[in-house]
Amino acid sequence: MKKLLSIILTAVMLTSFNVYAQNEEYEQVVSKVKNVLDIGNYDNFEYTEYSNNGKLFLNLSWSNKDDNRSVDVKCDSNGNIYNYYLFNNDENKLQIYNENECKETADAFLKKVLGEKYNNIKYVDYYLDYDSYSYIYNIVSNDIPFSSDKININVNEYTNTVMNSSIPYFLFDIQTDNFSSAIGMEKANEILKNKFDMVYITSYDYENEKYNIIPAYAPEYYHIDAITGEKFDDYFFYFDYVAAGTEVSVNAKAMDTDQEENINLTEAEKNEISNLKSIIKPEDAVNKLNSLFGLNINVSNINYNYYKNKIENKYYYTLDINCNKDMDMYTSFDQEGRLLSYNNYIKKEYNENTDKKALQEKAEAIIKSNYPSLDFALRDVNNENNTFNFDVFRNGIKSIDEEITIQIDDNFQVTYADFRLNNYINYPKVNANITKDEAFNKGISEFPLEMTYFASLDNKSNIYNVYDIYNINVSYAIDAMTGDIISIDNGKPISKNNNKIKTYNDISDQWYADIATNLLYMGYRFEGDNFEGDKALTFMDFEKFYFKDVNIKYAINKDNYDKYSKDSEKPLTRYDFAEIFSDIIGYGKITDLDIYKPPYKDIENNGSVAILKGLGLLDDTDEFKGNDNITRAEAASIIYKYISVIE
Repeated sequence: MKKLLSIILTAVMLTSFNVYAQNEEYEQVVSKVKNVLDIGNYDNFEYTEYSNNGKLFLNLSWSNKDDNRSVDVKCDSNGNIYNYYLFNNDENKLQIYNENECKETADAFLKKVLGEKYNNIKYVDYYLDYDSYSYIYNIVSNDIPFSSDKININVNEYTNTVMNSSIPYFLFDIQTDNFSSAIGMEKANEILKNKFDMVYITSYDYENEKYNIIPAYAPEYYHIDAITGEKFDDYFFYFDYVAAGTEVSVNAKAMDTDQEENINLTEAEKNEISNLKSIIKPEDAVNKLNSLFGLNINVSNINYNYYKNKIENKYYYTLDINCNKDMDMYTSFDQEGRLLSYNNYIKKEYNENTDKKALQEKAEAIIKSNYPSLDFALRDVNNENNTFNFDVFRNGIKSIDEEITIQIDDNFQVTYADFRLNNYINYPKVNANITKDEAFNKGISEFPLEMTYFASLDNKSNIYNVYDIYNINVSYAIDAMTGDIISIDNGKPISKNNNKIKTYNDISDQWYADIATNLLYMGYRFEGDNFEGDKALTFMDFEKFYFKDVNIKYAINKDNYDKYSKDSEKPLTRYDFAEIFSDIIGYGKITDLDIYKPPYKDIENNGSVAILKGLGLLDDTDEFKGNDNITRAEAASIIYKYISVIE
């Protein structure tokens, strides 16, 4: 989600300088862009430039003082256009163009922008997005689609004008072969079948306040390198786990000293205090760190807090240690004193020639020391930074929602540890009604492998041949008890044709009807049977909104979570939602930078709004009206735009 960071920063940065200060080559690029896009005369022109993986990009901006019309273009030094954005308030709403007329405009635009590369795209589908038709195109080569980024282009239904477009960077550089050395579909299916094993899927039922645990068969991975037959990793991501909830600051001496019983305490209060007293003490936590990692921390050098996880009704304990320039770390424990996370910010030294076997043994020893009875196995290793990733097993079955990551530097110092475990869940033993072969046959018939290309994002524009379960919206599994095809994220039934997805009861012809329906098809939804698009969104509503790749509770930084969860039934303003959503998609840490142009005339400086506007997620209006409550439909529209661009 963070791959657009450099784009957004340069697209909304205030710093700029005039084109005539640069050489003649840039003048030729600007002339080419103006000619291709038919950009007329504007009062102002600005540009910024930046390099990414050895490639130069230009951000070109035209604007008028009086009518607020503007054009923003991102291109490379060859004049290849990647992003286009037009802001124009001149809409004649007396005439409406249909989807076919607007598609002709989209096609004509892409023919001009792409030139001969137009032959490398294939139309997929469209959806109505408020007042625009949004068209989606696959990139293809040798009649084989790319499983990575797609082309998106929006055409205003009132003006039949292209308002914005997004083209993946690799399109102008792709060079592909025709799978002449591919292993073949039969072999690919055999590989997938051998990696089709039973797993536990865990999801939390908010309504009944309990965990649901589903035994299921699932493929170990969904992409197979077409040449080598090995697992193909198209991306990696890591989770920073901090239990969220009510913060309780505790004085160490008070925790260690028996106090006289307070006669006004209720049984619930007494139980909670007793619960708190059972938590690992500061000196014990420090001693455990010293023993595990060979450290020499003094208890007087730490700051610590207790946090309660409201779902598990358990407390967690965090230590923030900054003793000197050589010791700066953050760590957390669960209520029983088991280590959950450890991050040491010391200078790290990595060398690919270090004895990886010895490092692995060190990582495994750390796990065994902390969790003596835990069943785990090495999954993969990142040799560049000595990161070891382990799967976790319960009753001999892999728990798909649990994993352990250990990072060790060349001096055999542990620099990072993350125990993503469900320590308070009892996993049932399984007597499956469905065999592995039956599960595989059902899964592969519904979601067959297809040949695809995958484009990397490095400066070489590498293209990989991949057998891919293509165009699947959610990672799937087969319920071992019922045989249903279910989402690996939440255990709910799914199908390729979406005929098992439950629709909303109150959706008909509202402006947001297509958005709500398309989100359902893509695996995103509000909880409940009704969409209630005109209702003000609350934080409680949003926290229960199902993102297939994001747990909102852990995606929002702790300060924001505490702020909004304290009064979770209060309607969110448009400012609130901008802050929360920019945090979720990975830009929370840069919203306070003083580098953004005001994107609306009623805003002076708001990084969250500027970033969302730069991503093309907000409407092209004069005012943002940030203090107004945001509706569920407006929030869904922003989410849908983001998903459509990123995926």
